[in-house]
Amino acid sequence: MATLLVGSQVATLFSPSRPTEKVRTALEEMSYSTIEFWTGFALCWSIISSILTLLSMLTAWSLCGAIGRNNAHIFLRSSLALYDISLPIRLAHLSIFMFFLWINLFFHVIMPWPVSTPLSVTCAICFYFLITMYSAVGRMLMHSGAMGEESILEESEHEEMGPVDLTVAMMEKTLIAKDGRIPVSE
Repeated sequence: MATLLVGSQVATLFSPSRPTEKVRTALEEMSYSTIEFWTGFALCWSIISSILTLLSMLTAWSLCGAIGRNNAHIFLRSSLALYDISLPIRLAHLSIFMFFLWINLFFHVIMPWPVSTPLSVTCAICFYFLITMYSAVGRMLMHSGAMGEESILEESEHEEMGPVDLTVAMMEKTLIAKDGRIPVSE
């Protein structure tokens, strides 16, 4: 993913197109008050964050591959290892946010505001929807016990339930686990 982002961002920054030329000119002249400058600024930061994502992913994979099988469950639970392992995904999120930002700013460079503003707002709403939906499902996955080996509901229970009932039952398990401060890994 990060390689595709880097490739598309670098290609955009050095494209000979007229809108991109305006962005580069605004950066060269340090025209802070223009949308072109901030589009270029966001694009440059997006390139940097995507390259950092690539570097951290490759490094994390290399480190994890070097850990002995008998020591992985000990080493990977240390605070430093947890930070190192979560860094690539955090940087990937930053890359996606920055990509989203410069694309939306670029809409304002290439389109008149009556078109670009509704388009940017629609994109922001869709982006927010995706983040909230997958965050909710991820939290329910972690806290309901669905990551464990045991079934989170008895077979007789879940066979009779529909999609809404299953969601309610898993939400109840999630709330009980969160209120009881039950660790995710147990």
